[in-house]
Amino acid sequence: MALVAVSVPEEQKVFGTRISEDIPDNRSRGVSVPVISYYQGDAGTVSVDVDITHPYIGDLQLVLIFPDGTQQTSKKQDSQENIAGLKETYEVDACGHPAGGEWKLKVSDHNRKGSGALNGRSIGFR
Repeated sequence: MALVAVSVPEEQKVFGTRISEDIPDNRSRGVSVPVISYYQGDAGTVSVDVDITHPYIGDLQLVLIFPDGTQQTSKKQDSQENIAGLKETYEVDACGHPAGGEWKLKVSDHNRKGSGALNGRSIGFR
């Protein structure tokens, strides 16, 4: 049996969870869920992965809230998006902001007749 060397990063660069959170129907305040990052240094480009169950993804807006309070919209509400479910990765420019700390993903529903859930989310740093 041959031994194989495996390279393991010194620091984890992806943080997230698969804990489901309900998205309140037609509520602009939505739901804000934390993602704790222990990665140190400049955040750079952040990858935001989401897994959402919802009958009309056009009702939804996604906002990434940085540990320092800066907010950046990842997905805007768009009534033309009449498809169900959302599994997507969004790239967010967070250069000059610290990577470590409590990030939040805010998901809000801006129309009636359709509730959903945020099934999973993660943030990753390059």
